[in-house]
Amino acid sequence: IQAYADMNGFILGVHHFNNGIGAAVPQIEGINKTCPIRLVHTNYDTESSQTVALDTFSRSFLENPDQPPSAVFGAWQSAVSVPLAILTGVLGIPQFSPLSTSTELDDKVQYPLFSRLIPSDAGTARATVAYFRNRLDLSFLGVLYVNDAYGSAFHAAIQEAAADREEGDRIEEVKGYSFSYSEGVADDTSELELAIKQLKESRFRVFLVCFTVSITILL
Repeated sequence: IQAYADMNGFILGVHHFNNGIGAAVPQIEGINKTCPIRLVHTNYDTESSQTVALDTFSRSFLENPDQPPSAVFGAWQSAVSVPLAILTGVLGIPQFSPLSTSTELDDKVQYPLFSRLIPSDAGTARATVAYFRNRLDLSFLGVLYVNDAYGSAFHAAIQEAAADREEGDRIEEVKGYSFSYSEGVADDTSELELAIKQLKESRFRVFLVCFTVSITILL
């Protein structure tokens, strides 16, 4: 749902720019009368798949090599944005993501033209750890996360944020329980079930989950 909302917002922004409508951004009111540039967009559904995203983008680029896109808006999931950002960087095309928060994408050498419209997981992790320690007075925290670009990076950010706090004000132990999951691939939940079983048998009574809505439904 969030992905569709972001895409609709992007399409509305293009419409406002092309027609000089300043309802949301007053600075572009009447810009269509002074600026000859008009924006054209083409939408592609990545299906939350790295393979689909790369295949679709590569085909569209090869079909119109003389008219490459000026920029790419997307993807939503970090696991999809990571390989796509490598490709757009090689091709010299800026990429903007509305929701990919993985700290892996902070690497400007690997992803030189990637940027996002949301803070990375590093800031979120610090705030999360501060809340668990200062508000809930926790000393032990379990992290249940999907083993992809988003989940793994967020788990690492939580561990780093916990270790950075001063002695006596730290969460003593942060332990991760990971699982692999690919949407549409037989919906195999065996690894998720095993991770939950291990977490249940541990001493952790509070845990943080790091995965998408589609996986949450499986719980």
